Amino acid sequence: MAEADSRVTQRWTRRPLFSPNQMLTAEQLNLMMEAQGSLTKKSMRALHGKGVIFGLAVTLEEGPTPLAVSCGMALDRHGRLLHWAGGAVTPAELVAMPECADRFTLSIHHARRQVPGSGCGPCSDRPQWIEEGVVFSLREGCEPLDRGCARTDDTCCIDLDEYVCLRNAAHDGPLPRADDLEWACSEDGPLCRIGCSDVYYDADAGIPIACVEIRNLCDRPGCAPQWGFGEIEGTCEVRPWVYRTPLLYELIKGCQNQLAQVESVSWGSVSSGANGWPDEVGWNEFADAMRQGPEIAFTKPVRIESVHPGSVFLTAILWERQADYLLTRRVPATAQPLDASDGLASRFRLRVNPGWVTNEIESRSELKSGGRVELTIRGQMIRDRCDNMLDAIPLAYSPRTPPQSRPGGDFVALLRFAAETRTPPPPPEAGPEGSTPDETY
Repeated sequence: MAEADSRVTQRWTRRPLFSPNQMLTAEQLNLMMEAQGSLTKKSMRALHGKGVIFGLAVTLEEGPTPLAVSCGMALDRHGRLLHWAGGAVTPAELVAMPECADRFTLSIHHARRQVPGSGCGPCSDRPQWIEEGVVFSLREGCEPLDRGCARTDDTCCIDLDEYVCLRNAAHDGPLPRADDLEWACSEDGPLCRIGCSDVYYDADAGIPIACVEIRNLCDRPGCAPQWGFGEIEGTCEVRPWVYRTPLLYELIKGCQNQLAQVESVSWGSVSSGANGWPDEVGWNEFADAMRQGPEIAFTKPVRIESVHPGSVFLTAILWERQADYLLTRRVPATAQPLDASDGLASRFRLRVNPGWVTNEIESRSELKSGGRVELTIRGQMIRDRCDNMLDAIPLAYSPRTPPQSRPGGDFVALLRFAAETRTPPPPPEAGPEGSTPDETY
């Protein structure tokens, strides 16, 4: 293809093709290195975007250089890997120190410098070197990133394939293209020189890693301002993230949603069946279970004040045989914590009102014809230590794919019971010869 064609540099990449016994030039070798580096950076930015990969925790230490950043890696918007081995951030790694008190965004940037070769004569007989590293900058102001989802109006129904297509700019539609595509096809930005040093850095492609406070460290009257670091905050809020494959797998499984769940429901001595609740039990077992009250165990402590008759309750469901419909009756019961500590508990027992037990269990009632009792736990009203709602996934639910959590749903457990079996009275004893037993009405 002709060299004069201006489209060649835009549509085609270029690298040297070597031949046996060929004399290699510096231009060919440098072009080969640049082509490989350009391909790697394009792959990084296309597959991973920009952001922190891991580490880079920012802390304040004692000593002349109190700002410390732990070991970590990040990718800037041009796909360059930013690696920091960890340690104190000295003035050599900091672009400039502000001279005012305010909140600043601490960012990490790609930097490079060229080290000349050495040797005798007018031309160096040893290679020059390009050293690459990172520097840190402070930008005035610090605001959290917008991590919200792309929204559209309610009249559009978008499936997963169309969502991916629109966000990847395959065509125009009701969803905007992803923000990272604004710089995905751009070239590396120009490098800015740091003062009078030989270090250059990309000022526009920094990755925010924390909010830092600059304050006057001199509190004596008449003392000249001495600007230094104050509190470190907003580390997680300001960072864009690049998810590692193991972490992404954990997010897909829903490991981040560690909500409280119902671990078990026991009805006295009645054991659970294959579906997480007992099969039909006899009347005597049911009567004992209601006298004792069901016990509820959660996978983590919840607030005792959120477990009350409005959030946890029992409902008796009976069959009205004459009219052939169901009757529902709320069973008066109060949840009592069994392992209370600091206003939290993970185990509760529902104490059924003794008057109800007397009237419905120990006396003649419609319950004795059989039915079921439903235990309902309203997840939208239960709160854990962190004010999260209950995850209402049913017991014994283990599908092949990871289930989605159900925060705020209703958890329901059943107890079916049979009708009471009345023992027939013994036959009357025979009286004296020639007499008949008394009739009982």
